[in-house]
Amino acid sequence: MEARPLTCDLNKVWDEFCRTSPDAWFWHTTDWLAYNNAYHRGLRPRPLNFLCYRESKVVAIIPLVLTHHEEGAYHWKAFTMSGLPLPAPALAAGLSPTERDDVIDFIFAAIDDIAEELGVSYSRFQIDPLRPAALNARYAPYNFMLRNGFIDCSINTQIIDLRLPRTELRHGLRRNHLRSIEKGREIFQTHIHAGSSLTNEKFEEYARMHARAAGRITRPQATFDLMRKWIQSGQGFVVEALTKEGVPAGFELYLTHKGACYGLSACNEPEYKHLPIRHLIEWEAMLWMRSHGIEFYDIGAQHFGTLPHDFPEKKNQDISHFKYGFGGATAPFFLAERFYSAEHWRYEQASRSKRFEARYLWTTTPRSADGRTLLELLDRPQKPATEPQQTKYVSLPPEYLRLAEAVVAEHPKNAKQCLEGNLKALHFLVGLVLRGPGKGKDPLLLRRAIEGALAPQGARR
Repeated sequence: MEARPLTCDLNKVWDEFCRTSPDAWFWHTTDWLAYNNAYHRGLRPRPLNFLCYRESKVVAIIPLVLTHHEEGAYHWKAFTMSGLPLPAPALAAGLSPTERDDVIDFIFAAIDDIAEELGVSYSRFQIDPLRPAALNARYAPYNFMLRNGFIDCSINTQIIDLRLPRTELRHGLRRNHLRSIEKGREIFQTHIHAGSSLTNEKFEEYARMHARAAGRITRPQATFDLMRKWIQSGQGFVVEALTKEGVPAGFELYLTHKGACYGLSACNEPEYKHLPIRHLIEWEAMLWMRSHGIEFYDIGAQHFGTLPHDFPEKKNQDISHFKYGFGGATAPFFLAERFYSAEHWRYEQASRSKRFEARYLWTTTPRSADGRTLLELLDRPQKPATEPQQTKYVSLPPEYLRLAEAVVAEHPKNAKQCLEGNLKALHFLVGLVLRGPGKGKDPLLLRRAIEGALAPQGARR
């Protein structure tokens, strides 16, 4: 096999490969590579993208970008895309599992060589859940990069199957979302801009609102120009929310590729941000996608809480909760990282350890009294196990005695310890029944039954 760098004369070859590869989505295209090259110039991106050939045939494409990072006095080099994960290598369709393994091994060996040559400390890749290989998988996808020295740092995302009937999609909405959508319809109207219907003037309205909502211009004009080109060439659409008087109140820009969709950018006019603009826009976008042959919509990452490698702010968790309310299925979003430098590994782990310790919820308030009640029942002062405890309120069902006799017979050592007054042994026997055929039984009655089963044993001894 042979690696060749992506040069301008190979752009068409690269994009044609993206079109046919089951591993590639929009993030692999030269359009997205150009966007990221322009996006974060402060990281001094150096494109190192390359193709993998075998006998003059392209068998893989590999997005690879060198970026420079600093935190205070500490500096390092990494393989990232604008500081975010790179798309994982995309392989040709029709390769056998053995051929895929050979190609992947070759790719990451080449990346290791480049990392060593350039003094790179770290790399991070993502396996996109919208790629055809995941959406139409014969077997459950997995994080294949772990076979090549990477560490798993995955999260989750929310995928909505738009092939479902409209009534079923609506049924998947959270009740509060349904109410917010109806309220949004009372205040706003929506308009879809796709292809040539998106005028330059309308896109400029979106860009200016984006700056007002953020309080600043967040990225270079070149990135906005590329986004406008994509929409106007049929690679996406824009949903606009307007007041009933026709005043723009919010926008969201969506990318469409290979029958799937992702929301790339959104903004609201600050004075309307307290109103349910997003609820209405998302629902109308889903209906438009469905009517235009889009089958899957990745509505966005699901951050449930702090992880050793992921530290979402409350805002991110709230956004995840909002997106989850539109239904769909939570799916793995495979991410993997590799450290090429022990120094950087120590630096990163020390930083993450501090953040995790500060963020993690070490103590929690009980959500119910069930666990506490069970402990109180089991920890009550115990009478000598010579005769079953009686109660004037509840008689002991025969089924409880049968369960108790069985567990006492199967665990004579613990039964002996119970007779000697060992409370932990009694808890153990009660727990065994509760985990077995005694599921759903009253733990206090089980305790009484076990004490009853022990009594004749004590008499015989």
